[in-house]
Amino acid sequence: MRAYGVRIPVVLMAMAGALLLLFGAQFIYNRQAVEQPVVAIAHNVPAVEHVSLQNTPSGVQVDVRLGPVPNLRETYLALENQVSSALGSQHFQIDLTDTRTPTLVNDFYQMNAVLEQGIATGQFVTMEQQVQAMGARDGLSQSSAIVADHYVYVELVKGKNYLYELLPRQAITAGVAPGGS
Repeated sequence: MRAYGVRIPVVLMAMAGALLLLFGAQFIYNRQAVEQPVVAIAHNVPAVEHVSLQNTPSGVQVDVRLGPVPNLRETYLALENQVSSALGSQHFQIDLTDTRTPTLVNDFYQMNAVLEQGIATGQFVTMEQQVQAMGARDGLSQSSAIVADHYVYVELVKGKNYLYELLPRQAITAGVAPGGS
């Protein structure tokens, strides 16, 4: 079949081949330049057990499963640095997965008023003392609320289970959002 002296099946096959080549190149680039460096974070940041990526309309969602950490703030900042280096200027969100139990979640909710009051008033020493006292009362082996520029990093540990939460100190305007699930 010809139209204006052009073989339509040949043109269609060439277009299909070109599209296949372009999508294949994009897939390989995405795999080599984006996914592998982010997944390699599991080897670069201590306590990271697993990393997975998911493209969303609002950017890249980086799901990170953490093991026990000596300091959630330091671990999260190292993780954020690694992801930022790998993704460059792309918008991303880090979601942390921990081994929370209903008991730890309940303990966190009981501490929530103290945490929010500390964030609102800036009385962080009092907040940390109250979190530690409540954690000791509830039989937690570790309970802390570490204050930093953008977040309050909450760590609750009981036995082999742990809960990690990042509470924003102010409205988030950077390309990163905290996680916790």
